[in-house]
Amino acid sequence: NKIAFRAAVDQTKSTIRLGSTPGSTPCKGTKSPEKMSEVEAQRTLWDAARQGDTKQVKVALAHGADPMKPNPTDGWLALHYAAASKRRLTCQLLLSLPDARKMCEARSISGETPLSLCGSQYLKSLMREKLQ
Repeated sequence: NKIAFRAAVDQTKSTIRLGSTPGSTPCKGTKSPEKMSEVEAQRTLWDAARQGDTKQVKVALAHGADPMKPNPTDGWLALHYAAASKRRLTCQLLLSLPDARKMCEARSISGETPLSLCGSQYLKSLMREKLQ
């Protein structure tokens, strides 16, 4: 049991070191698209949204990532990450999806919405449009 626990702790530490978003891996280290699992696609989506890597966001969405799935560590959606990082093109892409209104209304574990995290007036106006 101690060995299994130690292995899990070591795995968690290496995951945190590798990725910027808890539980993720850096975008540049992602597998080729044909080998990406749904879990990897989801992690890639969160990290790519935070980094503003619109191309990787599209790849992740094409491989089953759910833009409405919150990161279990903080409750943020991809739109939360993109808005907080002021990633205009990534926000525009995410806001063009059918669930845009729900994404704008989504609250994190601490109660934040993408709109409340956004520092860009342009992005705030885009999100407000979706909420009407």
